[in-house]
Amino acid sequence: VAVVLLLTSGTAVYFQIQAGRARLAVAHAAELAKMRASYVTSAAALAQVSKKLTLVPTDKLYQWVQEGGDEEALRTCNRALELDPNNPLALRTLGFLRLVHGDFRRALEAYNAGLQTLENVRMLPEDFHNRGRIRRIFGDYKHALEDHERAIALAPKQAMPYQGRGITRRFAGDVDGAVEDLTRAATIEPAWGVQMNQWIWEILMLRGNPGDRERAEEALRAAEQGANDPFERRMLQVCRGEVTSVDAFLDVRDDDLRCVTFYYLGARALVDGRHDDARQLFERCVSTGVVAQPEFDLAQWHLDRLANN
Repeated sequence: VAVVLLLTSGTAVYFQIQAGRARLAVAHAAELAKMRASYVTSAAALAQVSKKLTLVPTDKLYQWVQEGGDEEALRTCNRALELDPNNPLALRTLGFLRLVHGDFRRALEAYNAGLQTLENVRMLPEDFHNRGRIRRIFGDYKHALEDHERAIALAPKQAMPYQGRGITRRFAGDVDGAVEDLTRAATIEPAWGVQMNQWIWEILMLRGNPGDRERAEEALRAAEQGANDPFERRMLQVCRGEVTSVDAFLDVRDDDLRCVTFYYLGARALVDGRHDDARQLFERCVSTGVVAQPEFDLAQWHLDRLANN
């Protein structure tokens, strides 16, 4: 009887154990399914965000960020990285968000991690462009140029990689290469012609080699011919030296436009040899905090040079 009871008890325990394992298995399967669903949802949301970062024009993208889209994107990134710490799309998106908020060092970390694991880089030349910009900010022109080269190789018919390389070449002292790239960017994207030609004018005026003044004048005339926007025409008046007072722009309230305004007033002051005025104007440009504007980088670069002279 004892043996029978023991066997019966052992069988009951066995089946209890099996039933417990089954319940655990069901619970585990449910949790796994939940995780998979969460991953799929996050992956879909992240893909949508990344597609926006890849395909939306830059000006619209920054507007989306300013309207709070970055908070949505950041939540999506963090959720995706909880599920997959090496998710390349989450890392590249995080890198971009940190970049536009001026967190350059952590942006570089995110881009480095994301680009190491990114498989389909052919669709993402802007990642190399952005990382090149960050490296340029840190003075790493050699590796910045390598990133610009990769961006150009991936998107040779886009203007942005040439614009990025043009700025980096200027910072690295390659004035002729900078002018060549900015001219190419203006050719690819005529809507950028005014801005690119203003930069070319400033670059050549500041270098001052024989023939540079004539080429600078040609660039400024080209900019004037393409200027259809009233604000662009006002900035060209600044470049011409026709308007040099900040007071003439008290009506400009938008931070992006204030950043640009202070920059060109500073550039004109620099061309005129008014270094103290230029320094103050570049400081006001940077103080707007509009990291999205390339003039922000240019103003900071000028400030560094003025501090070292």
